[in-house]
Amino acid sequence: MVHSKTQTSSSGQRGMGTESSTPIALRISEDDVRQIFLKQKRRQAPGPNGVTPACLKTCADQLDFIFSQIFNRSLELCEVPACFKHSTIIPMPKKPKITGLNDYRPVALTSV
Repeated sequence: MVHSKTQTSSSGQRGMGTESSTPIALRISEDDVRQIFLKQKRRQAPGPNGVTPACLKTCADQLDFIFSQIFNRSLELCEVPACFKHSTIIPMPKKPKITGLNDYRPVALTSV
């Protein structure tokens, strides 16, 4: 995933902040998406959208096209879809014996 600040040029066009004026050509292929989905661990918890990694793994061949389109459009617009910005925070014990709130760490479950 590419993280960069969005900048607006004097002409009003938005783009990723880079030192050079050459645009970065980054494209996510259907195969890239399929391979990532196939590597998902089946027993991981779902994010706020309720879609499990097992579902993504099972349906990788059916979902690779649409997700590659979503990801590439997101890169073109330099925007993350709102549904990808939500997470569910759950407390996870740091150690077996819990004696207080400091014995937990927050874990964010995000949509894949």
